Amino acid sequence: MSFLVVGCSILWTGSLGFHSITMPRTAFAYASLIAATDPVATLASYTKLKVDPLLNVLVMGDSIFNDAVAITLFKVLNNDEIMGTPESRPALGALAKSICGGIGSIFAGSIAVGLCIACIFLKVLSAVNLSENPRVLILAIFCVAYVNFAIAEVLGMSGIIATIFCSLLLGIYARPHLSTEGSLLSDFFIKQMACLMDNLVFLLTGFVVVMLDSDGFKFGGWVMLFCLLSRAASVFPVSVFINGIKRGSGMAQGKAKEDWHLLSVSHMFMIWHAGLRGAIALTLCMQLGPWVDVLDGPGTRHILCTATFFMICVFLLVFGGSTEILLKYLGIPMGEKTDPELLYRSEVHDAIQKGFASLDENIFVPLFVGDADLAAKMATDAELTNDVEDVLKRACGNAKAAESH
Repeated sequence: MSFLVVGCSILWTGSLGFHSITMPRTAFAYASLIAATDPVATLASYTKLKVDPLLNVLVMGDSIFNDAVAITLFKVLNNDEIMGTPESRPALGALAKSICGGIGSIFAGSIAVGLCIACIFLKVLSAVNLSENPRVLILAIFCVAYVNFAIAEVLGMSGIIATIFCSLLLGIYARPHLSTEGSLLSDFFIKQMACLMDNLVFLLTGFVVVMLDSDGFKFGGWVMLFCLLSRAASVFPVSVFINGIKRGSGMAQGKAKEDWHLLSVSHMFMIWHAGLRGAIALTLCMQLGPWVDVLDGPGTRHILCTATFFMICVFLLVFGGSTEILLKYLGIPMGEKTDPELLYRSEVHDAIQKGFASLDENIFVPLFVGDADLAAKMATDAELTNDVEDVLKRACGNAKAAESH
């Protein structure tokens, strides 16, 4: 929905002469990358403040899966083999067929690559006991993330989508192969590396934003307006629709109203507010092909890149910086430790839960873990639900208490 609103808005304002982007392929290729949200700063604030898990999981899921859709759309629209060249364009029917086929093949292929590499790595972990050597295990996990991304990109798929689905499987079934210390250290190391990469992206954005020209600055202002409008056009109607589904499901199952987990207006506003842009938009924009300058004139790619840099900086400062203030103002629950499975147990139908539990117990645990007792022991280990910083704080507090006695 955001993709369509942004693309149509760029075309409309371009036809009125407000900026230089007038070709449909350019408008929608740029819309595909700029419609993807990347609320790194928002989610970091949510984690630190222990925000209401319903809001947290919706913003995180929104970010993860709209990235997947956006990347797939962009890869198709940026591909000359699918879209044709300015001199030789396919017929409209053939083009629509190619776009749909390209989206399906890239998305499905990326998922397959991620899951296959995860399965191979899990089988290696089950055959080689690295629980007593956490350093090697951490490096292995880090290398698998890189190899997974690289293989997907070499095959013409999306490295980010492959990484998402690889990490989903490893996050569940690799953990039993780690010791408690190894699990905490792995989490800490990967989070630190992710934080470093995010900061490098922001640093790059800060350096490049000084290269803004007047056209990029002007187009960036329009795009910011389009993104805010498109975000509202997608978040609020879909939230109302979801509330309708939740009400119907809750009433049909005879659940108490507090177990419906309806989205309040405050929730909806904060989901809209979390629509920052970041590394995904920046990386994809820098991958735009030379066809952009052919269609809309020389310098178009520079205009699009500088507009993206400008927008990332403004959104990060304005929306990322106002997150905590608005959470307090809107009365969103914060600072409470909640059961991580609360939403799953109360929202997912019992039959579906039993189905997943059966698959886990009868297929995935024997295949990837091999020891049901080990999996059960690790699943109930309370330490694994804690962040390493919380563990260190608790350990330091216990040490100080012991010293005082």
